[in-house]
Amino acid sequence: RNYDPFFNHFEDLLFSPDNSNRYLEHYIQIFNIDNHLIYASPMTGKVDLGLSLPDQSDKLGFNRQGHIYQKFPWNQDNLVGIMAFRVVCRKIFFNERPIGWVVVGLPIQRIEKSMGNLLKVLLISIVLAVIMIVTGGYILTRKALNPVDQITSRAREISSRNLNQRIEVYNPDDELGKLSLVLNDLLERLQQAFEVVTRLEVSQPE
Repeated sequence: RNYDPFFNHFEDLLFSPDNSNRYLEHYIQIFNIDNHLIYASPMTGKVDLGLSLPDQSDKLGFNRQGHIYQKFPWNQDNLVGIMAFRVVCRKIFFNERPIGWVVVGLPIQRIEKSMGNLLKVLLISIVLAVIMIVTGGYILTRKALNPVDQITSRAREISSRNLNQRIEVYNPDDELGKLSLVLNDLLERLQQAFEVVTRLEVSQPE
């Protein structure tokens, strides 16, 4: 039905709200300016939200635990007992003149359930993301430090017996490549110095 504030009565709509789920899923109460109830949706007879008459101040939305006395076909959970509702109370104006109040309640059981599922998904995603970040960081770190291990191992293998060997340079333009070039240059000078000392020892008479 449609409320006409000018004549203060309801007009029949082309459809019945009782056959429309979007009306059955709402707890609706309409009061006139004298706080007399002039309309109540079908849900108000099946759900008790424990609401008093609206006061003279606008209210923001608030949550309320409602007592459901019978099962609803549209209720996916098909629950009887306690269900959470989101309730809003607002003034109704006509030509900038207050003519009454409307109280609307919407069951949010499925919304809270969906939010809980979303929270679980987010927590699982965060855990998986942390695991992937740690694993990826470890792999990248090992890959970045692998050339350092190779340089260290190669440098330890070089002694006075094999000064002609050099450290392999993979990329002469990066820091590790430049370090390898410096070490190879140092080995070259050590080899030359060692050869000079060896020749001097051979050339000296006994």
